[in-house]
Amino acid sequence: MRSTLSLELVEKLILESEKPSRYLGTEWGVAHKKASFSLALIYPDLYEIGFSNLGIIILYRLVNSLPKWKCERSYLPAPDLIAKLKSNQIPWWSWETKTPLKNFDLLGFTLQTEYNYPDVLTILSLVPLPLKAEERKNGPLVIAGGPGAYNPEPLSSYIDLFVVGEGEEVLLDILEAYAEVKGLSKEKILSGLAGIEGVYVPLLLRVKRKAQKILGFESVGNQKLPVKRRVIADLNSYPLAHPLVPLAQVAQDRCSLELMRGCARGCRFCQAGQIYRPLREREAKSFLSQAKKILNQTGYEEISLVSLSTSDYSSLASLTRELVSWTAPRRISLSLPSLRLDSFSLELAELIARTKKTGLTFALEAGSESLRRRINKGLAEKDFFEAMEKAFKAGWQKIKLYFMVGLPGESEEDLKSISRLCSEVLNLGLKTLPQALRNRLQLNLTLSVFVPKPFTPLQWAESITAQEAEERIAIVKRSLRRGRVRVRAHDPSMSVVELILARGGREVGSLLSEVHRLGGVLQGWQEHFSFSLWKEGLQKAGLQFENYQQRIEVSDLLPWDFIDIGVRKDFLVREWQRYFDAQPTPDCLKICTRCGVCDGKLRVIRNNV
Repeated sequence: MRSTLSLELVEKLILESEKPSRYLGTEWGVAHKKASFSLALIYPDLYEIGFSNLGIIILYRLVNSLPKWKCERSYLPAPDLIAKLKSNQIPWWSWETKTPLKNFDLLGFTLQTEYNYPDVLTILSLVPLPLKAEERKNGPLVIAGGPGAYNPEPLSSYIDLFVVGEGEEVLLDILEAYAEVKGLSKEKILSGLAGIEGVYVPLLLRVKRKAQKILGFESVGNQKLPVKRRVIADLNSYPLAHPLVPLAQVAQDRCSLELMRGCARGCRFCQAGQIYRPLREREAKSFLSQAKKILNQTGYEEISLVSLSTSDYSSLASLTRELVSWTAPRRISLSLPSLRLDSFSLELAELIARTKKTGLTFALEAGSESLRRRINKGLAEKDFFEAMEKAFKAGWQKIKLYFMVGLPGESEEDLKSISRLCSEVLNLGLKTLPQALRNRLQLNLTLSVFVPKPFTPLQWAESITAQEAEERIAIVKRSLRRGRVRVRAHDPSMSVVELILARGGREVGSLLSEVHRLGGVLQGWQEHFSFSLWKEGLQKAGLQFENYQQRIEVSDLLPWDFIDIGVRKDFLVREWQRYFDAQPTPDCLKICTRCGVCDGKLRVIRNNV
């Protein structure tokens, strides 16, 4: 296997690939530098998906600001190029300089979803490196972090260390410590890094089990327990990450800038709402000046204000007015994802519509008001239709709504309420929109299957089978008005796989190994997903779907219970019990449950949460 690559060989492979523009690495704004140490940030999915990942961009800019370090990027090659790399024994490379990944000091994987797990193994095999961490005595250290790493156990056999929490500060600590110990044995390096808060080294954790039941966790060597999530106290201490500008088509071709981090809500199904606490906002004046500078330098024609709940930003109205007064004359459109219907105003709708109406997206999650109360969504139908009326009066014709099926205690009436809401939205649109726009009215409905996620109040919930999910989706579809409603339903069998990867422990590592051996690549893509492959992998690994679908007792230890995200488990238990027992009113849930663990708005999280 080659340790270096000729540019002629790389160019030949790129030009022979199905989509050469994926691999050029010539985007505007890339960093080229020489340094003593090197890190490759890897997004285990195709370039057009991973390019816009904000976490990669933030860390890429941060590391390249350090004098001693250089940072480059890499992504998963498409299946056609994977085949050529394997058949010709050519090592996989970085984007900027086409350097073999094996020549870097550190390889850092960003795990956005559980579907990324098999592709981590694919990339390791292309580097090439031994898949098992214990078998890698030399070569780069393999690091992983991101939202898909909050239950690290399914990948624990393959990763040298995990970053738990927000990467900006903990990564700097890792880089500083590594620069001092490079050259020592791998065991000594990992032992030293394990002493950093927010770092988890799987080889230094022993999981005590009896059959399938976890009895406890034991630290080996320098591993700190519990592993505490690292959190940035002040988001303003880190400037906005300057995005790259692609020369090829990517999924999110816009200027995405982080407005705030965390969420002011407490949806009981939502993992992001727990793991990104507490809510932290960027100062509006600084954000505005940085955004203008970045837009001037990049030439993007659309800006997206990124957060989990953009419309909860305290200065959104004034910030939007100032931003639109600058962007509108320059024909730059503004996108506000993650809008909340109960804080959506007519002024906001009119402001963001001044340049381009790109469509409005709202996540109601549940069809009935009672089920929304249970998941702590707390949106009354009156508020929902008031928001829709404001949107239609502002001239919006395309509305996208997100719902889930399979929530605990869901009834057939809850499912039919989804269809009823869609029908009433269409009637309202036809009534409210100007006559000339009514023929353009379009409602896009996305149905996903509820998957219990770690560190949420519903992490103990029973999950429905793929067949049950298909039946529930069919109930919704049968009662929908045809024509103006376009329905996109997630494949229920993909949700079953997601469940196993989200809830599993170290035993799932053998499943990933089998799926990799069977050729499982891009399993998060519906066109590449193979349920039969996963069923065969489960059989060979000696695992069963049913073990992951059943309800979990709150007294049981969970595979991720050695991690402390800053939200106490007894709080999650109380919220789990309230899902079934509490009958709050819609008004008390518009902000939070007033449970006493915060200041009432989830903006100041107390020590016991």
